[in-house]
Amino acid sequence: MVHYRAMHTFRDFADEVLGPISQLPELEVPVTDALDCCAAYAVLSPQAVPSYPQAQFEGIAVSAEDVRGASASTPVILPLGGDVAAGTVPAALATGHCARMATFSQVPATTDAVIALDDVAVEDDKVVVSAAVAPGNGVVQVAGQFDRGDTIIAAGQRLDHIAIAQLALAGHPRIKVHPRPRVVVVTIGSELVRVSGQARPATVFDATGVLLTTTAASLGADCYRVGPLPDDAKTVRDTIEDQLVRADIVITAGGIDTATDVLRRELLDSGLGRFDGPELFPCSAYGIGRIGPEATPIIALPGDPASALLAFHALVRPVITGMLGLEGHPRHMVPAPSGGTVAGSRVMAGTLEGGRFAPTASGHPALRDLAGMNAMAVQHHGERLAEVVAWPY
Repeated sequence: MVHYRAMHTFRDFADEVLGPISQLPELEVPVTDALDCCAAYAVLSPQAVPSYPQAQFEGIAVSAEDVRGASASTPVILPLGGDVAAGTVPAALATGHCARMATFSQVPATTDAVIALDDVAVEDDKVVVSAAVAPGNGVVQVAGQFDRGDTIIAAGQRLDHIAIAQLALAGHPRIKVHPRPRVVVVTIGSELVRVSGQARPATVFDATGVLLTTTAASLGADCYRVGPLPDDAKTVRDTIEDQLVRADIVITAGGIDTATDVLRRELLDSGLGRFDGPELFPCSAYGIGRIGPEATPIIALPGDPASALLAFHALVRPVITGMLGLEGHPRHMVPAPSGGTVAGSRVMAGTLEGGRFAPTASGHPALRDLAGMNAMAVQHHGERLAEVVAWPY
C-alpha cells in the first residue's frame, strides 16, 4: 500500500485518488425534470413572447388619448364596446369606445392602455374614467418578455424554478442539461434500525442515513437511501454492487471505524479504496476510492451523524458540485478559531455573519450541537487562517 505524505491535505488526497471530477454527460430532459441541473447549451426564444399586446390584469382597455383630460372633477365617459375573453381575437372597436379585458387577453388595435377595474366605474354600457393614463399602462407589449432570438438561458446556468418557468413561457418542452448526480447513501451497522416507532434494546435509529440523504438532496442531487445494513461483509459487498447501476457516487456511513470493520476491509482487500489520507478531525476515519465497471466514486464516512455531516461537506460536496458543473460556494479566509491544532486538518461547524465565523462546537460535537449552523471552517495543520465555506441552508 502506498502511504500518503502527511504534509498534504485531505483535498490533495481526494484529488489523487479520484482524479478530475467532470460534469455528467449531457442529457435531454423535460423542462419539469431539469430543476437544479446546468444547461448544456444556451437556449434562445423561438418567438416573441408575448406575440400580441396583452392585458396585464383584468381591466378596461382604452385609448390613452381618449382619457387624456380625465380627472375626479371632470371624468370621461366612454361607451363599452364589449368584453374580450382570454384566448380570443378581439373584434374591432369603434373609435372612442373601450372594452372589458380578461387577464392576458389581446388588447384591441384601437386601444393602447388598460385601467384596473377598481379604478373605474362601470355603469351599464358605459365606463366612467376619473384619471388619465399613459400609453402602455397595464399592457405587456409584443416581445415584452422575450424577442425572437433572445437568450433565455445561458450555457452552464443552473436552472431554478424561475428559469424553468421562462423556458415554458417561450414554448420549450425539453432542454439539454448536465443532469443531477445520482447519489446512493448506504449506512452500515448492526446496531442501526430504520426510523420507525421505538428503538429495540441496544439499537439506535439510522439518523445518519437520513441526514446524508437530505444533505445531498439540498445540493441538487437525486438521492437513494439504502440500509441500514448489518456488519456482514458479503451483504455490504453485494448491496453496493447492486446499487452501482443507479449511482454516480456512493456514500457510505459506518463500517470503517476500526481496521477490522467490514467496509474498510472490503475496500482495502480489493484495492479499490484508500484510508491513508491525512487526518480530518473530528472524523475518526474516512476512505476514498473508485469501484465497479464505471469506476464510480465511493466515499466512506464515519457513522456518527455529526462527524459524518462535517466529513460530507469536506469530502463529498466538492464531488457533487463538480458533477453539477458548479464552482461551489464562495470561500472566505478568516483567522483560525481557537482550539488548538491537529496533525492534519480540522473541520468546525459554526455561523458566518458579516464576514465573521464563530464555531458552534469544538472537539467531537454531537448532532444537537450543530443546530443553526450555516458554515464550516477548515483549518490545515500549522496555518493561522481558516477557510470558511457557507452551507446551502
